[in-house]
Amino acid sequence: MSGALTGFQTNGAHVLQYPEGTNGVTCVEFLGHVGGMGIDMEISKNFQKVLTKQGLKFLLNTKVLSASKSGDTITVQLEGVKDGKSQSVSDSVCR
Repeated sequence: MSGALTGFQTNGAHVLQYPEGTNGVTCVEFLGHVGGMGIDMEISKNFQKVLTKQGLKFLLNTKVLSASKSGDTITVQLEGVKDGKSQSVSDSVCR
């Protein structure tokens, strides 16, 4: 969640911008792979491998239930799509 990650989606393609060598960025994805529905699975695996080498972490098969801000801290409530396991992730706000 930290590391000044910004992102947006255009025509099904996720575009991420973050400083090179960033640590501590976690991407939450509802699907079991990165890149969205309909992406070629070989491309998805290679894309995730490249981003992982650059320091990104992935929580696949995970949905966001809620997010709340308290002071400079954001807490995100997550749930596993397949197992229903709940977890929360907190981090400081990037400005």
